[in-house]
Amino acid sequence: MVCLDRSPRAEVCVPYAGFMARALHAELTILHVLPWQAAADPATLDVLGWEISRREAEQYLARMRESVEAGGLAPEMVRAELAQGQPAERVLSLERELQTDLTVLARRGEGGKTEWNLGATAQRVLMNASGSVLVLPSDPPPPVVPPTRILVPLDGSQRAESVLPLVIETAAAQGAAVVLLHVVSEPRPSGVLADADNLRLAGELAARLQTAAEAYLAGVRERILGDLLRVQVRVLRRADTREALLDVARDEKADLIVLSAHGNTCNGDHPFGSVTSHALAHATLPVLVVQDLRKADRTRSDRPPASAGRDAAPRSSLSSRPEAR
Repeated sequence: MVCLDRSPRAEVCVPYAGFMARALHAELTILHVLPWQAAADPATLDVLGWEISRREAEQYLARMRESVEAGGLAPEMVRAELAQGQPAERVLSLERELQTDLTVLARRGEGGKTEWNLGATAQRVLMNASGSVLVLPSDPPPPVVPPTRILVPLDGSQRAESVLPLVIETAAAQGAAVVLLHVVSEPRPSGVLADADNLRLAGELAARLQTAAEAYLAGVRERILGDLLRVQVRVLRRADTREALLDVARDEKADLIVLSAHGNTCNGDHPFGSVTSHALAHATLPVLVVQDLRKADRTRSDRPPASAGRDAAPRSSLSSRPEAR
């Protein structure tokens, strides 16, 4: 499902949503929400103005649908949906109704005209969506469609690896290259790590982890990706893992970041882990987040600590449902 507010900022989502639908053989719903008309006295409601807005919105959705179909998506795989109400509530309601696997939206919409300009709608959808999300930058230049280089951060957990089937489908659709990334935490002197011997031992451990990470990514490339894709492996030692991801995206000229909502230290009380949240907030390229937890698992605060790591059983809705909408 792609969410539009009729602004040029949001329309960058349309070609990307069409590409994803074709790559995943998925149905695509194009959604626009007309905000409620609020008035203290119902007799003062501008019924004619609302009807004009509704017809303009229908014509707009028809043009967006034609654009997607012109891009190669079969007409029977596309539907347009016009809703009314609070944008975030209606987006989330339709996502649940359609059992949408992927929701595509811009980081922010048209400033000063709709609720999207504050980022409040996008943020609320991200925090409450049940499925995976694709967030596109709103500022120029427009994102590259289809992507030619896909960056995939992996921390060694099954949760992080749950994105790989989707990466295969997306990259194989247009022959995109894939960059597998692992960042080893680089020890830095501090009040706790002040002793020279301890700092040396921490550095030695980081070096060993770097060697192990290189072997791990090479194994992932051979075990899962094989000869299907052009794959590059990168291992870095950096103190700031989150910024390292964005730096590599820039250095590698990546067009798309694909990562799991949670990693090895999964906390089900939060919709995204710290690395994923940082990428969603600060990346200047599209970020595709595969949700590995069901919504119920993200709202139960009385459960034992979330299982994580190699023994976890992550959920990857996109990799297991070819009929994704």
